[in-house]
Amino acid sequence: MSTAAAGSLDGLLFEASPDCVKLLDLEGRLLDMNQNGRCAMEIDDFAPLCGQRWTSLWPEESRDALLSMIEAAREGRSARLTAFCPTAKGKPRWWDVTVAPVPGVDGSPRSILSVSRDVTELHRTREEQRETVARLGFILASSQLGAWELDLATGKALTSFLHDRCFGYDEPVENWSYETFVSFVHPDDRGQVAQAFEQALKSEQDWSLECRVVWADGSVHWIAVHGSFYRSASGEATRLLGTVVEITARKQIEAELRETTLAAVRAAEAAETERRRLDALLEATPVGIAYADVAGRLTITNAALRDVWGEHPLAASVDEYVEWKGWWPDGSPRKGERLAAEDWPMARALRGEEVRGELVEIEPFDQPGGRCTILLRASPVRDAAGNITGAVAAQQDVSERTRMERELRDSERRFRTITEAVPQMVWAARSDGCADYFNRQWYEFTGVPEGASDGDAWTQLLHPDDVGGVRERWEQSRVSGLMFESEYRLRHRSGDYRWVLARGVPVRVDDGDVVRWLGTCTDIDERRRLLDALGEREEALREADRRKDEFLAMLAHELRNPLAPIGTAAQLLRLAADDPARVRASAEVIGRQISHLTTLVDDLLDVSRVTRGLVQLETETLDLSGVIAAAVEQSRPLIASRGHALSIRSGRGSPCVHGDRTRLVQVVVNLLNNAAKYTPPGGHITVDVETADEVARVTVTDDGIGIDAALLPNVFELFSQGRRTPDRSQGGLGIGLALVRSIVALHGGRISVDSDGPNTGSRFTVELPLSQDTPDERRRSAAHVTAADSPLRVVVVDDNVDAAVLLADVLRMAGHEAHASHSAADAIESAARLAPVDAFILDIGLPDMTGYELATRLRAHPAAERAMFVALTGYGQPHDRVLSRAAGFDHHLVKPADAQKVLQIMGDAMHRAPARQAG
Repeated sequence: MSTAAAGSLDGLLFEASPDCVKLLDLEGRLLDMNQNGRCAMEIDDFAPLCGQRWTSLWPEESRDALLSMIEAAREGRSARLTAFCPTAKGKPRWWDVTVAPVPGVDGSPRSILSVSRDVTELHRTREEQRETVARLGFILASSQLGAWELDLATGKALTSFLHDRCFGYDEPVENWSYETFVSFVHPDDRGQVAQAFEQALKSEQDWSLECRVVWADGSVHWIAVHGSFYRSASGEATRLLGTVVEITARKQIEAELRETTLAAVRAAEAAETERRRLDALLEATPVGIAYADVAGRLTITNAALRDVWGEHPLAASVDEYVEWKGWWPDGSPRKGERLAAEDWPMARALRGEEVRGELVEIEPFDQPGGRCTILLRASPVRDAAGNITGAVAAQQDVSERTRMERELRDSERRFRTITEAVPQMVWAARSDGCADYFNRQWYEFTGVPEGASDGDAWTQLLHPDDVGGVRERWEQSRVSGLMFESEYRLRHRSGDYRWVLARGVPVRVDDGDVVRWLGTCTDIDERRRLLDALGEREEALREADRRKDEFLAMLAHELRNPLAPIGTAAQLLRLAADDPARVRASAEVIGRQISHLTTLVDDLLDVSRVTRGLVQLETETLDLSGVIAAAVEQSRPLIASRGHALSIRSGRGSPCVHGDRTRLVQVVVNLLNNAAKYTPPGGHITVDVETADEVARVTVTDDGIGIDAALLPNVFELFSQGRRTPDRSQGGLGIGLALVRSIVALHGGRISVDSDGPNTGSRFTVELPLSQDTPDERRRSAAHVTAADSPLRVVVVDDNVDAAVLLADVLRMAGHEAHASHSAADAIESAARLAPVDAFILDIGLPDMTGYELATRLRAHPAAERAMFVALTGYGQPHDRVLSRAAGFDHHLVKPADAQKVLQIMGDAMHRAPARQAG
């Protein structure tokens, strides 16, 4: 210290200051620097610097500013500067520098005092703040502005979608106004917003404000609003135009900046507080702590150290450590040898050694002859320059833990001896979960070298699909201390994976801490495979039982449906015995429902007989067109009731097959009814008949609800059904398709189904072997005549479009040329266009004239002079038949007409055609 500062209070402050304090002459040359400053600047020897210019220690870019500060000090003024200057050893540092004059006796400056405070951390914090501000700027620059326009006369506003987004809307909003905007403003901000708006209206100047708005979901957001006045040609402010942008993110960043600054201040205050609390913490810590200066003198010890050693001496140097009695313990190369003074960890730390943990047996000062084991750690304390200024040592009495570990090692030796003799695989792991022991049976099972499973490597022997689950359960057990149990596949020495059952239990000390894990692995592969096989069988039985229960429930439902109206009709018969109309209606109900019951029972008996092979087929050579026609006629009421459009398409000619006519009709009826039931009203059903590869193929296609991919493989199984409507309007017992498959199989054919999934429709295809024979003459009728046998030209007239089209399709399949008309006028036009016409099938109840009148007019037409007329009507009483004969009809059929009957009539007409033509 210089003579100017020595021996005075100023001199004491000079040395006590934590900052870098320098004394300069009026020319700016260094006279002195305090010890803390030399440490901060990493100056080992100040002597060479004494007398040099202070500015020479600074980078070139700061020297002009420093010279200006020195000039200010010479003039009696203080100056301040923040600048960068590395230490003497090149460490980067930022300094807050203050220069002030030191007055002499006469008050004029006689020297200059410079105080430099290390503000590197503060500078770094500010740089981080500037970076945060830069990020904020980027966010604001990339923000999208919402636009608004307020009519000052009406108070109504027009807004953009981005404006509305700032108020929580996902779609544009109409009818905005100033009041609407204020309703969104946070209650605490409304006064500020109203004042700013009123002031803007008064001054008619641009204005801006930031406020909070509350969205409909209750969340609070910040917005920035800017407005400018728009003036008319006369200069009157008529509208207020502006922008709005959400600035919630910016506000959050600003809050983070404030919090960062406060955190830095709090951190500095906390550091100071921590220093003040150091002594208290040392006294309270349960670990013995001792601090020694560079000479080895013990300057600080705490209560825990005295608990270990008793009332101990305060050694003045390393040499006096010999008073402390300690011996090297078991496991040390110097076991039993007493520690010399220089062996103590504190002495070694003062030599620069880090002692991470060392066991020593000691004799406490208050227990002569007694022994205990302590764990010691020690580290050197260094100054900023890296020089050792002292050392800290920590000590802990681990006598009890050492004893338990020794007992545990003895127990483990016994444990390993036993485990080598047991037939199971045995393993052990440390408390951290790392395996460190496997018995001989483990290595014989896995075939890996000894030690290859230690640590976490045992999991590499697990099946890849089991690793994740086993690791998770093992970690849960290790953390919770609960028993570990898991079944997984372990790789056998053969390369196969075998199932094992692993169990592990924790080994605890008296205080409950887990110190080890012991466990076993048992080969359960055979048992597991047996259980899996039993489980699959049980699942199949459960599925069969479920389907049986569903079938019984459906059967009960289907049987109750007709029983309910039968019961009601029976009641009516008793109550209204004198009412013929009611009796007749009730009898018809009972008849229909008994017919339905009979159908259900027949279906059940059918599927039973067919599936058990008890059905005898009455086979003959059949024309498929007749089979399709009969099936269509049976299914037509259901198809018509649901408003479906039915199309029948066939190739040239009609294929013949060898089979049972009734059963094959039953197959097609089932498929048509199935399509009708599972197609929503107004759908489309198509029947395609074709031949390919020596088979006749009938395909029924619909655009209904389709079939789920999961159901496709089982659709032909007994009692299998698709999804039903809530009112169960589709009905059925789930046996139809099973019956179809069985019947087709009896004919040597096959059936398949295809669907692209729900709501994509379905397609059922029946393939039967083609027959090279012609249909049996004894069973052949006009229904089987093909186009090669002089087909007829037929006009079908019915205002029911579906009925006319379907009957025309049936006739075409039989080889005839059929045309459908839906009114009398259309029929007359068709007769003229198609002349000559061989047959007319007329509905009686037509919209523009009756069928009787139409028949009379057609008979007078040259195109129909040789035609046959067939009445098709819903009326079948005797007088109805008299009327049809009087109108010139050759035949009278009652709806729904039997397709076979129609085809037979057409066949008879073909056979009689020459005679009629000759006549």
